[in-house]
Amino acid sequence: MLYDIGMFLKHTQAVAFICGLFACVQMACASEDVVDQEPVRDESAVQEKSEPIRMSAPFSIYVGFGDPTPSYFGFAAGFQLHPHLQVVASTGYFEDGDFKVRSSAIGARFFPLLTPLSLFLGGGSTYFSIRGSGLFQGLDTSLILPFISMGVDLLSRHGVRAAAGVNFHFPVSIIFPFVQLGYSF
Repeated sequence: MLYDIGMFLKHTQAVAFICGLFACVQMACASEDVVDQEPVRDESAVQEKSEPIRMSAPFSIYVGFGDPTPSYFGFAAGFQLHPHLQVVASTGYFEDGDFKVRSSAIGARFFPLLTPLSLFLGGGSTYFSIRGSGLFQGLDTSLILPFISMGVDLLSRHGVRAAAGVNFHFPVSIIFPFVQLGYSF
């Protein structure tokens, strides 16, 4: 096996910690909204609130660490096709001395909840362009690998978006966490 189970557990603990932080932020934001609110009587306001938050801003741009795998720094763009489905394309770069990996990915994320804080499950393919001397998880040549991703996504009503999760690439067992911060419009 190319990936140590201890490293997997360390990454999983980091993602769980980030998920906990997102949950705390979401609960704090929700409690501020409930305090001293008057009932809404305006029909246009009622219609505006009934639209799912994920469809109110269908385009998203992100910067982040770890997505696509193994980027130190990456860029991503997404489009919300449906309240439960987002298509995402990303590109990133990793360098360690003479060894360089450029990665590009395309995939989709499924959001089972229509709330601002939602879990997601996704998948797609990543192209790894490997240059220089060295190995990345035992790989020394460019290739395309499928992946499955899972994590949490937080979308504020102001368009600020944050996501954290883990990408699982197979069949070579590359497991890599990611964190993204972005804006939806």
